[in-house]
Amino acid sequence: MVHVAYSQDTVFKDVGCTRQLFVDDDVIAAVKNVTRRQHRPAKHPANPVIVRDRPWEFSTYFRTSTFNVLHDPRAGLFKCWYEDFYSYFGSPKHKPGLDSRIMYAQSEDGLHWEKPPLGMHSIDGRDTNVVVDYSPDAMASCATVLLDVAESDPARRFKMIYSRRERTDMGFRGAGLFMNYSEDGIDWTPDERNPIYEHWDDDVEIVTYDAIDKKYVLWGRYGGHPARSLHPSFDPWFAPVWPAKPDGTWGTCRRIYRLESPDCREWSDGELIFDPGEFDNLDDGHYGFVPWCAGEMHLGILNVLHQVDNTMDMYLLHSRDGIDWRRFLEHRPINRARRTGKL
Repeated sequence: MVHVAYSQDTVFKDVGCTRQLFVDDDVIAAVKNVTRRQHRPAKHPANPVIVRDRPWEFSTYFRTSTFNVLHDPRAGLFKCWYEDFYSYFGSPKHKPGLDSRIMYAQSEDGLHWEKPPLGMHSIDGRDTNVVVDYSPDAMASCATVLLDVAESDPARRFKMIYSRRERTDMGFRGAGLFMNYSEDGIDWTPDERNPIYEHWDDDVEIVTYDAIDKKYVLWGRYGGHPARSLHPSFDPWFAPVWPAKPDGTWGTCRRIYRLESPDCREWSDGELIFDPGEFDNLDDGHYGFVPWCAGEMHLGILNVLHQVDNTMDMYLLHSRDGIDWRRFLEHRPINRARRTGKL
């Protein structure tokens, strides 16, 4: 048993056999000639490892919640689900719209990927790797996939949560947050309780399982839009910013809410967790957040969009309760900003 100085109001903390990361000062009593350093991850020389290379792919999107990579120990494979906005950005064969499909790829080593024909959805007479396609009446947008370690039903090992949009005479409208489940991540069944969250109309959602607190947590860019105007010249991509955040306005349309659930079906109301503030620039928006548990700590990656430069940075965050988060080491990003393409 190891006892270390803990805080001003608690003299000792029994850490037992729990791994300690020393990301914060929680279990540090004193140090001498010790520093922390944040290292940048190095990109593999084989990048990009997944590319648009099929005739039915048009605008494959690998950003925020439009792609997921998980390792399935049962199959011994890395599995990837990614989105193709085949008309959103205007393909030669389709009128501009919001149509998209969810596609699947797999790999034995995470470097060499294949897109197997699945016999589920054909396009122009070709068998494809499409696993979810509700067009032309609806779309499963920005899906987030979870391999659920807490699930006892093997048919529900994989869970996919997505923003469903349905076509109307005026275009697409948000129909809420929906969930599909699957045993293998390929053959998906809609949950009988859909929608699992009715008042949802956004394009970033990331579902995780908190193994410390034994609950499902959804992180989403949710909550409406800043000072939206019906004036035809209003640009929703570059809305005005009020840094002081007076009542009735936001500083940015991109901020992140947290929802939690005991069963991945019944969800709490969204709680605002990440809102650009004093450590952000005027044009910064908080785009997406991916957390995980490490020992007794919560760690996470926050994506911050620099709108003027159209680049995205990633910041390492840490937390003791999964709600109150702090950026690591002087708010320095762990990556070098790259152009994101579309906003």
